[in-house]
Amino acid sequence: MKKFLVAMVLSISILTTLPASAGAAAWLWSNHGSWTPTHTSCASVACPADYWVPNNTKFIMRCYMDAQWATGNYSSNRWFAGYPQYYSRYTYVHSSYVYYQYSVPRC
Repeated sequence: MKKFLVAMVLSISILTTLPASAGAAAWLWSNHGSWTPTHTSCASVACPADYWVPNNTKFIMRCYMDAQWATGNYSSNRWFAGYPQYYSRYTYVHSSYVYYQYSVPRC
């Protein structure tokens, strides 16, 4: 029983000390409908939003960049690059559509 308790305490301490990005999950959400626009060619509204994902789609953030100012759910010049769940192509998403953002490096 003592070994079991020690193992449980060690497991919990390891899980609670993981970096935020290791288990973090960002989610895509647009307040302007049920789909969130993503851009596969560049981080700008000048590039067409050529892939729309359903709201509440998990987003794997890889990096961020400060580029063109745009207004989605709010105004910002921050964009994230990464992968929407179930989609293998790298996409750019305006920061206002990314909820539960976590720390990622600059692109």
